[in-house]
Amino acid sequence: MVLGGAAGSTVGGIKVIRGYTVVRGIVRQFARVFLPGNAVVARIGDRTLDRTAMEREFSEAAIVTLRWLGLLVVASVVLVNVAGPEFGYADALFEVASAQGNVGLSAGVTGPSMHPAAEFMFVLSMWVGRLGTIPVLVFLWAGLYGLDPQVAGGPGGRGVGRWGSPLARVALRSLAGLR
Repeated sequence: MVLGGAAGSTVGGIKVIRGYTVVRGIVRQFARVFLPGNAVVARIGDRTLDRTAMEREFSEAAIVTLRWLGLLVVASVVLVNVAGPEFGYADALFEVASAQGNVGLSAGVTGPSMHPAAEFMFVLSMWVGRLGTIPVLVFLWAGLYGLDPQVAGGPGGRGVGRWGSPLARVALRSLAGLR
C-alpha cells in the first residue's frame, strides 16, 4: 500500500521508481564513505549518472518520499487520537496507508459514526495521496499568494525560487487561463 505503481499510473502510494531511487541513493551514500570517488558509478535503469545528477535525483525522490511519509505519520496520529480506545496505532497506520495509497482496505476504523476530524483527515490523505505532495503544495501556494509569480515573491516582486522563471510564469498563467 505504501510502495507500488509505475510512474504515470493512478496509484496513490510512493512510486516504484522513487523507492528504487531512494534505496540506490542511500546505497550510493554508504559506498561513497568506503570507496574512492571514482569507483562509485550510479545507474538508474540504462542511464549512467554523474555525482550531481545522482544527488539531484536522490534528493528529489527523498523529498517527495519524506513528505508522503510525514503525512502518513501525522494523519495516523490524528486518527489514533480520535478513533477511540478499541483501535491502536497499527490499525490507524493501516487505515491511513490504505487511504493515502487509494487502496480501499479497512481494519474497521472507518464507518458512519467516525469523528469529523477523522473524516477530514481521510479526505485529505486520499486527495494528497492521489495527487502527490508537490501539486497540492503548489495549489495551496497559488491559493494563498495567487497565480502571478511576481506577486508571490512578496515585497519587491522578485518571485520565489523557480516561480520567477519564464517557464513557471507560462505554466501558472495557462493554469489560470490567462495565456
